Amino acid sequence: PFDRIVYELLPYMNKVRAPRMAFFIVSFAVAVWAARGMERLLADRQRRAPGLFGWLIVAGLLFLAGVSGALTEVARGLADPARVATAGAGRGALALGAARMLVFALLAAGLLEAWRRGRVPETAFSGAGVALGGLDLVTVDRRPFGFSTPAREPDAGRPARPPGGAA
Repeated sequence: PFDRIVYELLPYMNKVRAPRMAFFIVSFAVAVWAARGMERLLADRQRRAPGLFGWLIVAGLLFLAGVSGALTEVARGLADPARVATAGAGRGALALGAARMLVFALLAAGLLEAWRRGRVPETAFSGAGVALGGLDLVTVDRRPFGFSTPAREPDAGRPARPPGGAA
């Protein structure tokens, strides 16, 4: 559904062959903002964490929207009309993803609060943050995305090679 947003909002994107390539710009900007935020957080001598409670509220609201089915309805609204029926098929996975997101948000907030109170040194805080982010990525990518059923034989559909290996 997010490709449709790109097609509709960005000029000339409907003429581009691979619109997902435009997402690297957004991903890069978010990564830079996250790095700048971490630098600013570590440089702050008073160890203030402004907005932490607000981010936890947002995470809680997204969790509620995910488990209640509201995000599924958003996906149906953004989906291509020919694929609206399949947009609702992932409701369980969406609810599980919302729960996973809330767990990692709470873990990150707990780590930040422990560092803020001086219970965790800066190097351990940084390392634990990287480990937490890596664990989050592992849970997201636990199964590869597939478009088709796997072949029953490794070379199914290919013509057999003649003896001797000549093609």
